[in-house]
Amino acid sequence: MDLQLLHLAIHQMPLDFELTDASPILSSQLLPIDEAAEKLVQRLYRSFSAKSDVVQGQLASPEDALFPGYLHELAAADFTDEAFLQFSRSGMETLEQNARESFAGQGDYWVFAHFIVDQVAQVGVFMLQDTEGLQIEVSDKHEFFLQAVRHLQLDQLGLACRINLPEYWSADVVLRAELTRHGRQQRELPEYFLNWVAFESSATSRELTDTFLDAVAQLAEPHNEETGEPVDAGAFREQVAQFATRSPSNTISVKAFDQNFYGEETQGPLQTYLESNDIPLDEEFRFDRRAMRDYHFHRLKTKGMYFGCRHSFLLSGKVRVEGNQLVIDDEDLAEQIRELL
Repeated sequence: MDLQLLHLAIHQMPLDFELTDASPILSSQLLPIDEAAEKLVQRLYRSFSAKSDVVQGQLASPEDALFPGYLHELAAADFTDEAFLQFSRSGMETLEQNARESFAGQGDYWVFAHFIVDQVAQVGVFMLQDTEGLQIEVSDKHEFFLQAVRHLQLDQLGLACRINLPEYWSADVVLRAELTRHGRQQRELPEYFLNWVAFESSATSRELTDTFLDAVAQLAEPHNEETGEPVDAGAFREQVAQFATRSPSNTISVKAFDQNFYGEETQGPLQTYLESNDIPLDEEFRFDRRAMRDYHFHRLKTKGMYFGCRHSFLLSGKVRVEGNQLVIDDEDLAEQIRELL
């Protein structure tokens, strides 16, 4: 992963909203871009990317909501250091306003980062908590003792959002975003967080992946470049799964799919099918790994027996049902079973 960190700011929420004078602790300056800052954002980015329960969608227009408006102001100021610091401070002030009625402040730290990954500029906002721990200290006399410390829980990412920044900004640009939460502690994204980000027309990665796979199932198989014949349905299914798993940042591009399988440089079969049937699917979306695995590989079990196979084996007839029998037509596997018996 090639991540270039451009700006970094950290602020803190009030410890207790019930205190009348409680307000966010806002940083007066950006953090320096050094090795520690880069490692922090890289860890946060990896934690975000590893999550499967991601909600994807678009932000409201800058005229209708504050946070998207702050982003446009940041772009209009050409992403200067001063503009990014002001963006993060203004964001924190409106975040507190949204959180005060429904969220008990816990002294959470909010990290605002501007970075480039795989040539795509992004802004990320990550909520972190610190916890008490221990570290071992050694004196000059080689005496060991324990020291209480507090450290950030980087591997337990809380609320977070990641916004892709367009290369060219205009008044009617639509910003795409991804949101996630700490899966073990939060069932759903809090309403105050959704309202703050001004999230609209959202869908989960699972829903988007299912929509994509349903659309692919309606397409004719591409032709083999060497033979000119259509690719076998089972082989095409495996190629689709491989295309997804090899896509950068687990993100599928509809245009890249059409180019890869049909050689279309402009509008290919998948994009045409989506538009002609008015199917809502983003040009790029992060796919759900479990949904893609279920599309590619099936796991079946009954009465203490367990069986798994690729979907292509079912389509080819190498695995089939004859009456009450499951037939696996594979000489190598049959030979292995004979040796066991």
